Amino acid sequence: KYETGYRKKLSDVKFEVDRTLKTVKLKWNYPEKEVEKFILYRAKKGAALTIVKTFPSKVNEFTDATLNIGNIYEYRLKPVYNNGAEGIISDAIIVEY
Repeated sequence: KYETGYRKKLSDVKFEVDRTLKTVKLKWNYPEKEVEKFILYRAKKGAALTIVKTFPSKVNEFTDATLNIGNIYEYRLKPVYNNGAEGIISDAIIVEY
């Protein structure tokens, strides 16, 4: 099999802040084939990104309920393919909570 080394960036990510339920809901769409999983990263403003969770490819949303009011969070997603190749990490999704 020929490996191009190029993977499309995950760029279709939407978020919704619910201060009543104290959550941030992320939804993404990534139409590429042969994706094994998605890795979600999060950081508070000024801190390093850390892995929050890894999702199977059929999952396309996440609700974060481990937030503190008055913080700014950065989320990023990265697809990983069945053959182990990784897609380009998404641009920062900045959420003011």
